[in-house]
Amino acid sequence: MALDGNEITEVPAAIGALASMEQCYLSNNLLETVPPELGDCVSLETLWLNGNQLKKIPKEIGNLVALETLDLSDNQLETLPKELANLDLLEQLDIYNNAFTKMPKALAPDGDMEEEGCNIVREEP
Repeated sequence: MALDGNEITEVPAAIGALASMEQCYLSNNLLETVPPELGDCVSLETLWLNGNQLKKIPKEIGNLVALETLDLSDNQLETLPKELANLDLLEQLDIYNNAFTKMPKALAPDGDMEEEGCNIVREEP
């Protein structure tokens, strides 16, 4: 689903019914929140939420077990949910240009991720 650059201000809870959706592009809109039901989209491999006005990400994002790429850059995030640690397949996480004052603990609970600027990539074994 590609809805980037449309000045969208709200994502309906019904997005959770799209359990087989693999890609979701909601970049460059006017989103301040995303519904917890986004966590029901368990087939998501790519999720772009960059360029919005997000201040918080719901903990249900930790249910996206197939997620490989998550772009949260250019928002107003101060923290991330600890449930991000559940995303074992996550290879790329972009959190550049947010309101973080320190590296969120949710990103590297086992120290197996490295910081490249504010772009996080999982190290190859």
